[in-house]
Amino acid sequence: MTFTPLHTEIVLAHPDVDEVRDFSSLIVRIRDENDVGINVDFERYLIYRKTDESFALDDVNALVGSGVIGHWLYEKDKSEFLEEFKKRNPHINPNWDLRHYLVVTDNDVIDVIALKPPTVWVRSDNIRRWIRPGETRSR
Repeated sequence: MTFTPLHTEIVLAHPDVDEVRDFSSLIVRIRDENDVGINVDFERYLIYRKTDESFALDDVNALVGSGVIGHWLYEKDKSEFLEEFKKRNPHINPNWDLRHYLVVTDNDVIDVIALKPPTVWVRSDNIRRWIRPGETRSR
């Protein structure tokens, strides 16, 4: 298996997940220790799973072994997760070019099966974690 780092022009130091939003697209919001925030928007995704990094040892160990650890977004080929998804869903259009992406932070691994790569942009807000009714932005 091969992990290909994506959006390597954006370097994050010890990123953490702020939020995962599942609306008409899947948006993963992350922020690093230097307060750099990123939105990762999977416009056409089919499934995702969020796993604590200590329970995603297969991918974490494979990343370490591949020598490309230290980034926050990868495309993975020869994915067992993708093959299992196709096997469980035989009605999927065979012409679709499904791909497996991983958002990797210090504490979580988010696997996404999508039809195209995510759109990524640097956030301008300073919101950390979930904002509940009555709460304000962090300063």
